[in-house]
Amino acid sequence: MRLWIKILLIVIVALTLLFSATYIFLAFKGKATIIRQLENLTRKKVSIGYFGITPLLNLDIKNLEIKDTLKVNSISITPSILGLLTAKIALDNLRIVKPEFTYEKTLPKAPELAAATTPAPAATVKPKEKPPLRLIIRKINVKNGKIDFIDRTVGEEGIKITVKDINFNLTNLYIFPRSVITNFEFNGRIPWQQGGEEGKIEAEGWLNLFKKDIQA
Repeated sequence: MRLWIKILLIVIVALTLLFSATYIFLAFKGKATIIRQLENLTRKKVSIGYFGITPLLNLDIKNLEIKDTLKVNSISITPSILGLLTAKIALDNLRIVKPEFTYEKTLPKAPELAAATTPAPAATVKPKEKPPLRLIIRKINVKNGKIDFIDRTVGEEGIKITVKDINFNLTNLYIFPRSVITNFEFNGRIPWQQGGEEGKIEAEGWLNLFKKDIQA
């Protein structure tokens, strides 16, 4: 009995130290780490107006901006401690308020002329395959979002389509080999003409990423 008590105490102390180290790291390096990772991922300038963390590792991000791509009023992240301890990126809740996403499609650039003589290709070493991403998000909630799609490949001025007042809910997202039903709901409005009636878009259903099955 005493052995079990000692083991339990050791586990509690280890978890406390891990929790404390994570909290200290996020408190001092969290904002810079998130900016660096997003810039490496998008190859664009990233800024964050405010980054805060509570003792339970809940993260609050405000005024996130990725240049020419995304603006977000606020993001609230609640991680799953048990999930993180099992080597997964696990979130209990991800709440995003007023995201504005812009996607611009342009004509591909003309290919450059190759040199008259090209050296023989050097022997390449096949890179090691990266382990699959182990991501779990129990609940995603997007409120009052907006998407601007601009197609510059059609006509001189292009075509712009906007979807606004977007609300999106998703539960049980698993990005690794496991059969799980993911439920989703989506609705938004599409303005056509100034002062005219707005179009509406709605979708709901479920999907199973493992089985590549969907019903909507």
